[in-house]
Order: sequence, then C-alpha cells, then structure tokens
Amino acid sequence: EIEMEEKWMALEEAERRNKQKEREINEKLASLRRQDEEEVVARMESLKALEVQLNEKNTELKMKKEEKEREINNKLEAIRVAEEERLRKEREIEEKMKEFAQKEHEMNERLAAID
Repeated sequence: EIEMEEKWMALEEAERRNKQKEREINEKLASLRRQDEEEVVARMESLKALEVQLNEKNTELKMKKEEKEREINNKLEAIRVAEEERLRKEREIEEKMKEFAQKEHEMNERLAAID
C-alpha cells in the first residue's frame, strides 16, 4: 500500500507539474499572440502613415501638373495673341503699301498730265 501511495503521490505531483507547464505554455502563447497583435497594429499604423504620405505626394504632383498645364496654356495663348497681332500689323502694312502705291500712281498721272 505504501508503494501504491507513493506512486499515487508521484502521479499527482507529475500531474501538477504538467498542469503548471501547461499554464506556462498557455501564458507564453497568450504573450506571443499579444506581441503578434501589437506588431500587426504597428504595421497597419505604419502602412496608414505611408498611405497618407502617398496621397499627399499624389495631390502635390497633381497640383504641380495642373500648374504646368496652366503655364503651357497661358504661353500658347500669348503666342496665339502675338501671332494675331503680327498678322494684323502685316495686313496694315500691306494696306498702307497699297495706299502709298495708289497715291504714287496718282501723282505720276498728275505729273504726266502737267508735262
């Protein structure tokens, strides 16, 4: 009986040690899960910050692109206006040359009539 009692006590002690190890393993698993969750949250926050930076950069690039397009359009408009002005002046010069040629012709006719 004593031997049986000792075996029983040894068995109970082994069971207590196993339960203690099981608790320790469960605590370690819970700790690892918390660490994993914290890492996931930290990574998600980091990704969110990167997404915000990317959106800001995209907005900045879009604004720069729109500004460049406005500059180009303004320059093209200035070129168009300058070309219209050049053509208008060219027509004025041609008109004045025609008037001058007409007056010169009239003066030559008068001079010829006087002779």
